[in-house]
Amino acid sequence: MNTLHGLPSNEPIHVLVRVYIVKALDLHPMDLNGKADPYIVVQLGSKKISDKENYISKQLNPVFGKCFEVEATFPQDSMLTINILDWDLVGSDDIIGETRIDLENRFYSRHRATCGLQKRYEL
Repeated sequence: MNTLHGLPSNEPIHVLVRVYIVKALDLHPMDLNGKADPYIVVQLGSKKISDKENYISKQLNPVFGKCFEVEATFPQDSMLTINILDWDLVGSDDIIGETRIDLENRFYSRHRATCGLQKRYEL
């Protein structure tokens, strides 16, 4: 930290980001049977992790229980994108939902990484 002005340094910061995906609720049905086959894709900068091989069949309230680790450098790799996609046997997979989190903003905020996180999750 630059103590003179209270501003962060301009030097790149290397971090290990852990993304915990517990569960999803009330996903939009994407298949003709009124269900979905959801899986997770996590992207941070040029790094992309797809958990397609672990899709959850016929589920609108999937419990993922996953932890993904990604190395990043701020400010270059600051936007974390989490997608839930619907696995399809034929054709391309459909996107069910997406969220984006500015990790650099969260890192430098006074709340750091704890802002908005529950201490306990009920499955």
